[in-house]
Amino acid sequence: MPAAPAGPNRGCGPRRRHIPPAREDCKHPDPAARRRPGRCSVRAMSESHVSPTWAPPPQDEQFRGDLDAAERNELPASAYAFPAQRKEPLTSASHVRNALARFDQVQDVTDADRALAFENIRRAAAYYDVDLTEQSWHDLMH
Repeated sequence: MPAAPAGPNRGCGPRRRHIPPAREDCKHPDPAARRRPGRCSVRAMSESHVSPTWAPPPQDEQFRGDLDAAERNELPASAYAFPAQRKEPLTSASHVRNALARFDQVQDVTDADRALAFENIRRAAAYYDVDLTEQSWHDLMH
């Protein structure tokens, strides 16, 4: 009988796959994804783990056309694409289209704010039946 080949995992049964420990810097909810090298990027994390905050306003709060300052002040933060900054209200289909058109003009917001705003716009677009072909907020930056 020939001798077993030299080296690790040769001649000693089925080869076992090495599973690296989870990376501490990755906050992905799937433990297996935390072990895969190169899977945890800032762009992927900022987009895939954002929960939209937008909620449809009651029928009596759905406005058509321009909002005056008093109407804007009465809206809850959840009515805005950028809730922390209270920018881009999403109270009608025309407001959703306007938020899409002006997305790249919003200043003083972080990438995480933009990711949240895009998810809010996506949810509002579905509610108001507005066509949205963009897959990411990066597609809206010109």
